[in-house]
Amino acid sequence: MFLLALEGLESESDRDFFIALYQSHYHIAHRSIRAIVGATADVDDLCQECFLRLIKKNSFLRTVGCNILTGYVVITARNVALNHLKHSQVQDKHMFYGLEDDLAATLHRPGPDAAELMAQQERAEEMIAIMMRLSPAQRDAFYMKYVLELSHDQIAQNLNLSPDSVRVYLHRARHRMRNILREEREESEQ
Repeated sequence: MFLLALEGLESESDRDFFIALYQSHYHIAHRSIRAIVGATADVDDLCQECFLRLIKKNSFLRTVGCNILTGYVVITARNVALNHLKHSQVQDKHMFYGLEDDLAATLHRPGPDAAELMAQQERAEEMIAIMMRLSPAQRDAFYMKYVLELSHDQIAQNLNLSPDSVRVYLHRARHRMRNILREEREESEQ
């Protein structure tokens, strides 16, 4: 299905862009979906669905920067996972079990419920908004460390910095984010 959708793209450069997007962001989308759905067999299918949705936005995705593009992929992956959970909860509610069916395997569904996932998504969006208030160098270092899970050496290589400079950027980014959170909490309490 995914290959057929790729053939629907208008030009070879669109296909090349989307294949590169798929290869560079698949693990991020997979990790985001797995964090919501759990380690089920549906994760790979949901990842494919995520990228099928992104194909429709190919012309928009080509115009945005790297950070916005990654954020868009993550949000799309989360939305696909949340929709899957909502759909499976509705499906489970309307499913009939016969007398001979064993319900033990279906009674416990691991993972958080939809309300917890929505709260997690709101916290993640709040953190993204706070992260966008950092300086570009701090934001890039923070993003590479905590979203892409790169080591200090890998971040240093990507940003053309020394590993010690990366540590300083990360320390300042965490300190700045902590201060922003504290300020926002104080404002909301007043």
